[in-house]
Amino acid sequence: MTSQNQYGISERTLENLQNGFSSSLNLMWNLNKQTMLRVAGGGNMSWSENTSDTHSAKFSENPNLDLLHPFQGFEQTSRDIRMNETWQKNSNKLQNKAYNLYASMIHQFSEEGNSLGISYSLYRNRQDNDAYKTFSTTFYQLQDISGRDSTDLQHQYQDSPGQSGNHEIRADYTWRITKKNNLQFSYAWGLQNEKEMQSTYDLSGNEPFLIDSLSNHRNSRTIKHAFSLNYSHDGENWKAYGGLTGTLQRRSLNQDDGKQIIDTTGYSFEWMPTFFVQYNKNDYDLSIRYNGSTRQPSLYDLMAPTVYYSAVYISRSNPNLKATYQHYLNLSFSNYTKGISAYVTCSQELNGITQATLYNPQTGGQETYPVNINGNWNVMGNSNYERRIGNFKLAGRAGGNYSHNVGLINEDGGKELKKSVTHTSGINAFVGVSYLPSWGNIDLNGTWDFQHFRNSLNTLQGSNTYTRDYTINSLVSAQLPLHFQLDSDFTYLIRSGSYVDSKEQNEALWNLTLTWKFAKERRAELSATWTDILNQRKSLQRSASSSGFYESYAEQLRSYFLISLRYKFNRMN
Repeated sequence: MTSQNQYGISERTLENLQNGFSSSLNLMWNLNKQTMLRVAGGGNMSWSENTSDTHSAKFSENPNLDLLHPFQGFEQTSRDIRMNETWQKNSNKLQNKAYNLYASMIHQFSEEGNSLGISYSLYRNRQDNDAYKTFSTTFYQLQDISGRDSTDLQHQYQDSPGQSGNHEIRADYTWRITKKNNLQFSYAWGLQNEKEMQSTYDLSGNEPFLIDSLSNHRNSRTIKHAFSLNYSHDGENWKAYGGLTGTLQRRSLNQDDGKQIIDTTGYSFEWMPTFFVQYNKNDYDLSIRYNGSTRQPSLYDLMAPTVYYSAVYISRSNPNLKATYQHYLNLSFSNYTKGISAYVTCSQELNGITQATLYNPQTGGQETYPVNINGNWNVMGNSNYERRIGNFKLAGRAGGNYSHNVGLINEDGGKELKKSVTHTSGINAFVGVSYLPSWGNIDLNGTWDFQHFRNSLNTLQGSNTYTRDYTINSLVSAQLPLHFQLDSDFTYLIRSGSYVDSKEQNEALWNLTLTWKFAKERRAELSATWTDILNQRKSLQRSASSSGFYESYAEQLRSYFLISLRYKFNRMN
């Protein structure tokens, strides 16, 4: 921020347990030569339990603490720069059940003529979530009536069931104008229902009581009428596809927060254009693709109650959100005979939904809510080369990316929101050579990746952040006598950039696997794998958004030895 940045540290321990079951069925039946019936469906169930312990703190100046152990030197930091410190424990149980059904019938009026298709689809989902939250926050710049640091203690239980359902009936008529040209007319009627409930209870007293301001019921019912016109051409050198879908939508919203009932009905018209042209001749392939779509705000963004994740992080909804329009443009070129290819992709959002952030300069707390904003776009491209010369293969790649990310921040601590624009630019390259004899392969390659982050509000000297990574990789795979196979890979990574700790600059990873195939038709496989032999695996990530720069480290399971046995009971020819 222009006036004063905020600096945060946090460490978190997670424990997750998840179980799931899924099934599917697909039946296709040719009633006669012109008519085909298809019925498909499936379902899934999942159960999960999650707990997390989080310790976090905010500062008005950079505390220069260690990334791997951020709180190791916390007590030695000056109390004048401390803004807050929070301990938080969360635990929740989540159950999810869903099923889907699809049925269609396609009738072709002649062997190479027009056709009519009718389909019906159904999707239902139910979710139950029970969550317990306990957090304690100390505010170092606020004093209580006794002149001590102000504290906030919370203990809450949250019950959040929800369910959703979709029905769609669709009819498609395909008109074969000529052998290479088709025209398709479509109509679809759809019904979507969403129900969400959030009940929050305070458990800090002797008896739990419902917190009305953090509880409500939300319902949404949407009826859609979609009309589509699509054209396709499949020629010897040219292929083209274009279409336009217009959807008339009626959406009714209902919210009951215990104090008032809000009913809203809105009408909208959504567009979804698509366009694709491909030219292929003499092994040269050139294509251009465009896609656009309109997306309505989610029920949660429109009507969710205020959520207190902790005393320093609050989020709320915005009932005034508008629909977002996204569009993508892709250009690609290739000649696989010569081993060359390249592409460029651009995307942009109109009325994009982003999080506005209100900072409290005294407590370090923040409140977020969704808003519509323009200016989010990105572009990326890549070029590739690959050539085989005898038993050798040469490969190279070079590319880049640029993104323009816009947010809203009260960067001076007041109520006025200002645009915060983050520019992210990057360049990457890859060079590799492979030796491919009859007994296996040997690969050697190197990569270089550079990412640079710059924010429009941050004008402090040295505020730009960058990351530069160099990687050298080698891979050896060899077929040995007696049906043994040896696989070994080695990676050496050199990190550099802003605020990179010397402990994190270099990383060497070496993995080794020995496999033996035996039994009838070599269906049995016994393998022994030694992962991270040098015990140096790390996980360091950097990113940027319109609200700040982020650096994180995740503890990894390092060196371990694994023995596995596999057997193939069937074989597909």
